[in-house]
Amino acid sequence: MIGPWTMGQRSQAQIDYTERMMGKQASSAVQEYYNGVRSIDAAWLAPTISTLVSMAFPEDDFRVQEMREFLPMNFSPDTRYFNEPAFEQELPASMLEQRYAAEGRLLEAVSRGDTEAALQAMNGMGRFRIQGRFSDTPYQVKTLLTVMNTLFRKAIERSMVHPYYIDEISTRYARRIENASMEEQPAIIGSMVREYCAYVRKYSLKEYSPLVQKIINHINLNLSSELSLKSLAAMCYISPSYLSNLFKRETGTTLIDYINTQRVQRAAHLLATTKLSVASVAERVGILDVNYFAKLFKKALGQTPTQYRRNHPQPR
Repeated sequence: MIGPWTMGQRSQAQIDYTERMMGKQASSAVQEYYNGVRSIDAAWLAPTISTLVSMAFPEDDFRVQEMREFLPMNFSPDTRYFNEPAFEQELPASMLEQRYAAEGRLLEAVSRGDTEAALQAMNGMGRFRIQGRFSDTPYQVKTLLTVMNTLFRKAIERSMVHPYYIDEISTRYARRIENASMEEQPAIIGSMVREYCAYVRKYSLKEYSPLVQKIINHINLNLSSELSLKSLAAMCYISPSYLSNLFKRETGTTLIDYINTQRVQRAAHLLATTKLSVASVAERVGILDVNYFAKLFKKALGQTPTQYRRNHPQPR
């Protein structure tokens, strides 16, 4: 026998007893559970066991003794497991489904780098507040932000963002969350959504082959080193011509143009955020000839490094 609800129809007295002992919500939950449990027909259970045992021990003489035990209805169930918030609050299952669906949409949007969809999903999640699970205390808000930081980190990892960039943004937000005041905390979640999405758009390599992913990551993480078609091909044990053709086919640009673009972008960032000299900036991005660096920079951005710094003053 499997449970008191699987062997025939229950009487009204039995229903009243269980509802009185457990509560109506708990009784209904247990009823629903047992309705889904498959019961075994005794008419074929004993012969089946006998057949299996005889096959396992063909030479042994054995006897089958069938015993049936019934659970009396005067028992006192342990109600500790039925006094949970789900029963007390009568929280609809549909609400939980909607909340988890909104969370899934949020993480999926972040993994695509879709800021608008991510913000909409985040607003949708904000409509579901379960009593007793969360309150707006500083500690709990920090805990929630820490959890979301971890979930966003795992979401963009699926988009083949290099761990270097993931660790950078995750660590930065972990420090910001830890040091944030109560007034600053509400703005952090929106900032996280926008920046994690931006990282996917900028650093995701999901559309490229593993070989091109390796080349791009090596370039971006080693801009100050010597980067040439020959050296990169040797690193991957392939011919320069094969690498050149593969890179152009997948990215739409030549390998050398990609390297120069990344160097100019990094240099522009350094010019706008540091007080390094133009020569030092050029060296930081792997170009030792300052004149060549200035020429390359002006061709890409339409102004010299000095002009760019003048037009992008550092915030005080």
